[in-house]
Amino acid sequence: MNGEYHTPRIPENYVAELLKRRKISVSKAAELLDSSVHRVHELMTRERGVETGATSDQNEAAERTARKLT
Repeated sequence: MNGEYHTPRIPENYVAELLKRRKISVSKAAELLDSSVHRVHELMTRERGVETGATSDQNEAAERTARKLT
């Protein structure tokens, strides 16, 4: 090594599992994979079947909150 720090590559399947369990955010997954948020969404939904958006419970809670504000 010539004094440079090298971050080991984290396997996509491990990052996918963390996303699936909602242990990390999509932006953190992108950082870990040295990729873009868009690419992580694409990779996880199309290739691995992992949902990266809000859960139905989160969507319902957001709707209830929005109704209270109007």
